[in-house]
Amino acid sequence: MQGILANGDKVGFITARSISKESIKCFCLSEYSIDLSDDFKHYNKALDKMPALKELAESYSVPYSYIVFVDNSLDHIKPAHDAGFNVVYADNNSSDITNGLSYIGQLEIIVAERARQREQELSADSTFMFYRPSDNPDIRFPTIDFDC
Repeated sequence: MQGILANGDKVGFITARSISKESIKCFCLSEYSIDLSDDFKHYNKALDKMPALKELAESYSVPYSYIVFVDNSLDHIKPAHDAGFNVVYADNNSSDITNGLSYIGQLEIIVAERARQREQELSADSTFMFYRPSDNPDIRFPTIDFDC
């Protein structure tokens, strides 16, 4: 999860249970040494997770494929996948002989790919900003302030 946040991406939770936002924050701190900000997205008592997934995509104005949905129920994974979300099946049941290594490996691949994309974006932004001015009004340049 640290890699996700290091990439500038967000972590959210959608759960069918009634776990509180504060309990999730406590869990992430104790299990992953990550202190989630107070504005992380949290949905509980969500027996159908699709509305929450769609709301996340809408609230961040991103395509469904930008949302990585990790769940331990194929009943939730399949509709999310069919709708276009990026999904990882986390078999954290007793049948998982890898003890979670399989889905963690999938997540690590996704996080590494996102880091590579982010690096390319930053590199392209730098090149674009300094070497190729554009007449396109849709492109926004960061303001650079100098304190003299």
